[in-house]
Formats: sequence, C-alpha cells, structure tokens
Amino acid sequence: MAYVDDLAAYPDKVTVNCSDTDGRAALDRWRPDDPRVRVYACGTARLLDDVSAWGAVTGGFPPKIERFVAATADAGRPRAAFEVRAARSDVTTTVAPHETIVAAPRRAGVEVITSCAQGVCGTCETEVLEGEPDHRDSLLDDSEREIARCLFPCVSRSRSERLVLDL
Repeated sequence: MAYVDDLAAYPDKVTVNCSDTDGRAALDRWRPDDPRVRVYACGTARLLDDVSAWGAVTGGFPPKIERFVAATADAGRPRAAFEVRAARSDVTTTVAPHETIVAAPRRAGVEVITSCAQGVCGTCETEVLEGEPDHRDSLLDDSEREIARCLFPCVSRSRSERLVLDL
C-alpha cells in the first residue's frame, strides 16, 4: 500500500483491493489470460498461495510473489551433509545437516552476505556453477527452480553430494 497514491494515476492499468474496506478479493476475475501481463503480488500467505496457484498463462509468466514470512517448504524434508565449493574463494567445506550453506563457508573465512536468513529477501542469491540445488526459498518460481542457475544459501540445501557456487 506504500505506492497506492502513485498507482492511482493508472486506473485503467492497476486495480487495488484493500480487504479492510473492499472485503476479500475475487481473485479469479483478475487472473490474466494475456501472456504479456505480469502479476506481482505481496500480502498474506493465503492470498499469495491463491495467486501462486494460478501458474503461468500459456506462453506467459508465472506470478511473482513477495512473501514477508518464509514458506514452510522445509518441514519434513531430509537434511543430509554435502560438500560446497566456493569457486571464487577456492575453498571447499562440508555443510552439516544442522547448518546452512551460509554457515559452512563462513567457518572457512568466506564472506556470504545475508539479510533475512529465511529465503524471502533475495540478498544472498548465489549462482550455482555445478550440482543440483534443493531450493527451499520463497522467491523462485517452478521454472526458475528447474533451471537451477541460482540458489539462496540461507535456506537451500543440495540434492547432489557437491555444489559449486560463485562465492
């Protein structure tokens, strides 16, 4: 709502729904069918889950979601040890089941910048050079996860025995 006054200048392009005054949004009527339309959403988990469920319009883009609380995608998922190689720093460390990818390189003196440590802000986004990440963030959409060009080391793990990261 920080930009609602600025967005009011575009009434033909922007629809604002505030549940306090307008009630729960009828989201399905806003689902785009034009593949050129991009959807950006932030708000409650229920709202974002509903918008995420839309998926991408054929030939278009999936909704971009900004969460302020991490999704609970990690619940019940295994946490095995794996090796991380920080390519730029020429350092290899083992990430224990109880620690994050961020913690292991830091132990070895490699600086990894983070902010939220929950996989919601994107500050620690890191390029994956080799290996198969186990994405546990609330930022990437399904197609970005499949491409696996980056990960968020504050929450992500590895599906392979070794990850090589641009750190």
